[in-house]
Amino acid sequence: MKKKSTIPEKIFVGVGMALLMMLAYLAVQIVVAMGAGIVVSVYYGVTQTDVQKVTESIQSRITDPEFLTIVTVIGTLLSVILSVTWYGLVYGKKKTAEEKEFFKKKVCKIPNFVTVAVACISVYFFAVLIVEVMTMLCPAVVEQFEETMNMSFGGNAVLGTIAVVVLAPIGEECLMRGVIRKWLQKYFSVPAVILISAVLFGVFHMNIVQGIYV
Repeated sequence: MKKKSTIPEKIFVGVGMALLMMLAYLAVQIVVAMGAGIVVSVYYGVTQTDVQKVTESIQSRITDPEFLTIVTVIGTLLSVILSVTWYGLVYGKKKTAEEKEFFKKKVCKIPNFVTVAVACISVYFFAVLIVEVMTMLCPAVVEQFEETMNMSFGGNAVLGTIAVVVLAPIGEECLMRGVIRKWLQKYFSVPAVILISAVLFGVFHMNIVQGIYV
């Protein structure tokens, strides 16, 4: 049975808690980045005596793409562990026999997989089109986004690919389509949940380029 809630409760409790869940996921990566910065600062502070050289060394290290990629991968991995564990503990073991039967008979069908595949390919090209339009309208914004992505994931192609193609999707799906979606279902109808979770997913990426097309 769907919980009957007032509009303020839906907004502040339903959406508000979803935002806090997103912040918890991102907080892990922020803590990792801060920890890495502290370690680098302490290392150069201990091994070097010249203040200017220490500052230059720290600045050079924390802006090095390879270093940033490693830090990003570690942060992403820990966030994934959090979201997967979170989803598993709260929802993973609560599937009823009816839900399992529905998934087996209704969801796991070849036509469904074909439909999803076609939809994914279509949406991908639509996303590319959106980026192209944004490049024409706001080239500086897109350029800045590409520079940020290259710094975060371009230092090591293998690690960057693992983070973007494997780790991030697993963590984000468990968080957004798992924990947050199920939470929102307590307060909103299915169409509203789809819309709200989609908007939250855009906000979650914290940049206008990805935020629009995701």
